[in-house]
Amino acid sequence: MLAALALGTAGAAQSPAAAYYRACMDTARITQLGSRPLGPMLQQIASLRNPHQLAGALGRLHSAGIYAAFELVGEAVPPRPYVQSYAFREHVTRLFEQLGYPPAAAASQAIAAIGMETALPPRRAAPQHLSLAQLQKLAPAFDWVTYFAALGEPAAGGLNVADPARLRTLNGNVLVTPLADWKSYLRWRWLDATALLLSPPFVQEQLSFYARVLGSTAPAAPPPRAQLCAAARKAYPTDAFLQVPLAPNDYFGSTLALRSWVAHRALQKPLP
Repeated sequence: MLAALALGTAGAAQSPAAAYYRACMDTARITQLGSRPLGPMLQQIASLRNPHQLAGALGRLHSAGIYAAFELVGEAVPPRPYVQSYAFREHVTRLFEQLGYPPAAAASQAIAAIGMETALPPRRAAPQHLSLAQLQKLAPAFDWVTYFAALGEPAAGGLNVADPARLRTLNGNVLVTPLADWKSYLRWRWLDATALLLSPPFVQEQLSFYARVLGSTAPAAPPPRAQLCAAARKAYPTDAFLQVPLAPNDYFGSTLALRSWVAHRALQKPLP
């Protein structure tokens, strides 16, 4: 009996979920990495040369469950009252500064990114499944074939879109929005979605901002790391840890892999 319990305890300690928790707790490694995990996506964004290439970047973000430009069912969208506030612009500016931008350049990045987001129409329609033909009709300037390739889903399956009206805005943005503004916007969405996976200054900024907007009058200290990591582990079902290959001691990459698993489950789920 005791031997069986000991084996069970050892097995739990060696489980993928436990390994993920330990990777999250390894703040020395996370601090050493700094913002480097953001590099490949930031390089893809920086290398964009024309609007045709936007589809690949958006598909890659959506594949990880990261909202950008239009909303797929299941994605978390920044609350509009927060995004429209001066405090939010200052928060995004500080995130860009953490990334290494000088203050003036960070503020410029934040203004361009938030400007694109606030120009998007608020959600008005119910979620809808759209075929490839319907997507191409709503946003003909967007390269849907490239998007689906980056998303990792067959184009023939279509998409569960939270509000089709935003696809018309997407089409207009592809045609007329300067590429530099698109790049600022995509950087922000990538940074905002991953800040909690990075070194302590990013985590502190993200958590303290949301503590303030939720009613606290003073900058809040982040909760203990063990609490954050326990919440991160509980955010994903057991099936995800059993089915997703996770790289050892890679909290950033493992989290993106788990998010992608959840996102693709939502993409494949029929709408009610």
